[in-house]
Amino acid sequence: MTHSGSAISEMTVNLLFEHFATLATAPNGIARLRELILQLAVQGKLGTQDVGDEPALKLVERIRKEKERLVKEGTIKKDKPLKISNSEDPPGHLPKTWVWTRLSEVGLVNPRNYDIADDVDVSFIPMTLIPVGYKKPAQQEIKKWGEIKAGFTHFADNDVVMAKITPCFQNGKSVVLRNLKNGVGAGTTELHVFRSIKNLMNPEFVLLFLKTPEFLETGIRRMTGSAGQKRVPNEYFSEIPFPLPPLAEQNRIVAKVDRFMTICDELEAQQQQERAGCLRLGTASLAGLQNAESPEKFGRQWVQVCDAFDLILDCPENVKVLRQTILQLAVQGRLVRQEPGDEPADLMINRFLKNNPINNKKKINDKKMDIPSKLPRSWAFRTLGSIIYFAGRIGWRGLLAEEYTLEGPLFFSAHNLSERKYADLSKSYHIPIERYEESPEIQLQNHDILLVKDGSGIGKIGLINDLTEKATINSSLLLIRANEIIDPEFLYFQLGGPGLQKIVHERITGSATPHLFQKDIKNFSLVIPPIAEQHRIVAKVNALMALCDALESRLKERAAIQTKFTDAIVKNVGTG
Repeated sequence: MTHSGSAISEMTVNLLFEHFATLATAPNGIARLRELILQLAVQGKLGTQDVGDEPALKLVERIRKEKERLVKEGTIKKDKPLKISNSEDPPGHLPKTWVWTRLSEVGLVNPRNYDIADDVDVSFIPMTLIPVGYKKPAQQEIKKWGEIKAGFTHFADNDVVMAKITPCFQNGKSVVLRNLKNGVGAGTTELHVFRSIKNLMNPEFVLLFLKTPEFLETGIRRMTGSAGQKRVPNEYFSEIPFPLPPLAEQNRIVAKVDRFMTICDELEAQQQQERAGCLRLGTASLAGLQNAESPEKFGRQWVQVCDAFDLILDCPENVKVLRQTILQLAVQGRLVRQEPGDEPADLMINRFLKNNPINNKKKINDKKMDIPSKLPRSWAFRTLGSIIYFAGRIGWRGLLAEEYTLEGPLFFSAHNLSERKYADLSKSYHIPIERYEESPEIQLQNHDILLVKDGSGIGKIGLINDLTEKATINSSLLLIRANEIIDPEFLYFQLGGPGLQKIVHERITGSATPHLFQKDIKNFSLVIPPIAEQHRIVAKVNALMALCDALESRLKERAAIQTKFTDAIVKNVGTG
């Protein structure tokens, strides 16, 4: 026989099942589902209230009498009363068979272990071995009790432990301890511990409460101490209002939560597999376009991409792969037609080198070049250093903090570059005019390209646009300047493509301090179409990148709508 209030619980569970799939597919949906399940569990909306259950009020009385008996026996010490603030009044209504209580009333908080010989093997658990997820077991080391009985937190089998220090508390590090060596142990001092008395509480239900978003969010606000060393006070852990169901219902709730969490785990694993498949499909399909060796193979591969386009671009990560594919196709001559009236690139290059004899001194190092297997007949290839001006700061005294000024020439660094095409001029510092004039070789012009050659941003590039002031660069950047035979945007697209990024990756993985050497840039292989075709390619790439921007924007909008819908469902189910 069930209590009439069970109808509300059943309605809530039905609402949860009705929207389960929708919640699961939303951004961060599985995590929200888990939070919602825990919230409903401690509100009495997952289990059924059975009139045959012993009311929680009587359970509290049984626990109180058992504690008094153990105190008289000397098994435990009498609790010290703690002052309870008005801000910790019960936050809401509960089912009729439940009662608001406190962990200090229904068990032991931070107990000690006694009567254990020093030579007994026990479990030792540092913070690193305490899990974050739901129902994941804690790992343990084995030590002698005499080694750890002093200066550490004590615990035993079936105790509930919770991290009290930041950021472990915020991350939800808490667990019911099981299978401790000889049933007892000790560990990090940064724990609060709850121990049930004579199995009159289900420790898993206590754990549900400690993992609810409301408990964690309120606990964060109550933390005390200095930044980086904030802790949840004992008073919050032991005296915050705790919603107590009858013991039999605690067991039913825990079992139901376990079933729901198992479904969440299965859905999460399925989503991860689907996402991995989507990424593999996108990467393989788009790579097939790049690697097609003939127009016929390219056409067949393009049909395959079109057939799976919706699935490929259902993963936002594939949009980045699509951008790289566009850049690769651009430098392969596959984005626009070759016009027979265009002047061949070799003629254009030879005329340029004749008029710029300084460049003739920079010989092409064929052994260093990554020569493409096939190029359109009107195209050519050269090393960057043979035809392109580039420079960086060498042997330059850095700026002291007091040398920066409120006005004057702009001073660019890696902070000016991001995922966007153009460098962000607003993030520049100012320097004295005399420091700017020290290095004329790196004084910037419009349409210059900046490349990060040192540090964590290595490989980032940006194009200078709308520059109206004098400007220069710091030592982490390299200046690369196009000329009359290469469109600056076409050069930018090549440097942003997979060729240079491969060199960057090799530098990152091969050195503790990644650095691009000027010889890396000097010997970088450039493909050079006729200048008229370069302009057509730039226009096509810009149009396709705008479509990628729009696609990313739509994916973000869709995610935002799903998130709002998820919030509405959570609110509806939570108040149902």
